[in-house]
Amino acid sequence: MSSFDRESRFSETSSGFSTSSEGSNTSAESYSGSLAGDVSSANSSGMTTGSPGSSTLDQAQEKTDKVIETASSKASEFGDKATQQADAGMEKAASGMDSLADTLRDRSQSMGEGQLQSAAVTAADKLQSGAEMLRQTDTDQLISQLEDMIRQKPVESLLIAAAAGYLFSKALR
Repeated sequence: MSSFDRESRFSETSSGFSTSSEGSNTSAESYSGSLAGDVSSANSSGMTTGSPGSSTLDQAQEKTDKVIETASSKASEFGDKATQQADAGMEKAASGMDSLADTLRDRSQSMGEGQLQSAAVTAADKLQSGAEMLRQTDTDQLISQLEDMIRQKPVESLLIAAAAGYLFSKALR
């Protein structure tokens, strides 16, 4: 049998395509037989010929909705925890600023009258007002104010961020 006499035919199977080298009886009958088997197996698995895969699509949609709902609730929980931690950190920073202001005031008393005492008192007052501002604003308001300041002064904000990054990298070494 020559290579021209042999004809390869493809028949659809459940796992893909397979080739067979049988004679030249590739007819519509053999192919339609395999299609009929596929249709009957689809009907037996719950699919209807009018809307193929509709129940599978419904199940997939339900699972997708559940995954989205779970991810949304986890993100919300994470956001709430982050906000609580940020608020606690702001309160801790405000307390630290208050104690530093008190220390500056106490030390300024021993400095005597002069520019140094005046500068220490001014710094203590600024720290005190900064602590009060932190206590009066929540995290969302603080972020909004920071965004507004960055929009108003982008170059200065970029320079401050670069300096902070430089100092942070030096501190980690």
